[in-house]
Amino acid sequence: MSSSFPSSATRQIDDWLSFVVRMKVKELDLYGGGYCLPQFVLSASSLTVLKLRNMKLEAPSPSNFPSLKVLSLSDVEVYSKSLQNLVSGCPIIEDLHLEKYNFGAPISLRVSFWDHILFEADLRTPNLVFLHLTCFAESNISVEASQQLEANLYVRDSSMNKTSYYDLVRLLSNLKCSKKMTLTTECESALIIQKGVRNMSLPPLPNLKHLTLKIHGRLTRNLKLQESLLWCAPSVEAIEIYAS
Repeated sequence: MSSSFPSSATRQIDDWLSFVVRMKVKELDLYGGGYCLPQFVLSASSLTVLKLRNMKLEAPSPSNFPSLKVLSLSDVEVYSKSLQNLVSGCPIIEDLHLEKYNFGAPISLRVSFWDHILFEADLRTPNLVFLHLTCFAESNISVEASQQLEANLYVRDSSMNKTSYYDLVRLLSNLKCSKKMTLTTECESALIIQKGVRNMSLPPLPNLKHLTLKIHGRLTRNLKLQESLLWCAPSVEAIEIYAS
């Protein structure tokens, strides 16, 4: 269901949305001049797709979207805490699109992707300063953010093949605006990128200055790991490696 409306019709819009939520609509696409989304929409458990454009959003507590798979916000006025509360209530989100924001201040955003589905995240948030992602190498993540972005990336793959390494290089390159990154992996081999892949690719993190690597397991190929990391981030000034 899709609609656009003038700001003077707030009461009618609220009533219409209340009806929509009671009818358990699955897809909602709203466009409105500065209209503030009512709180009851943030607990619409039937929604699988929610798209908001040119609106205000306030989420003082975590949302409840157990079925939501697609969330798209464009030109939405929202505070950092409200955005975090909105995203945290979407446990099975697959596609996340953030564009043309009015945050008023730098923001921190945590987003997690847990399943083996090919997920997409398109984040165009110039004030974004911290991003936490839990995903897989094949996840399709695109980020346009502050040049001071600090990224915390957890790559869940426990085994890699040649295709996976190309996917990983692409994933990291989509975070190339990062100057500081904490990278967590299941094993060291996940980050020892094959020479053949390196020869066919550009370094994915040319601007990275500080890299912290956390590995679930022992280090047995330290030199090869360091060689791969220095290729990934040729301008890096400090590398910290922790293994457990």
